[in-house]
Amino acid sequence: MIERAFWHNRIEDAWLDAPIVWLAGVRRSGKTMLAESLGNDRIQLNETQLLIAQG
Repeated sequence: MIERAFWHNRIEDAWLDAPIVWLAGVRRSGKTMLAESLGNDRIQLNETQLLIAQG
């Protein structure tokens, strides 16, 4: 997996301002992989199968 330090830093900075970060992008652009790379202890699926990442 490619390390995405730029995006990890952007997400961490966004979590300082708000408890939720919205990852938007076209299909198959790596949104789920990026969220999963934050650590399994920081993401969860809710009852509608939406990926939720927590700061």
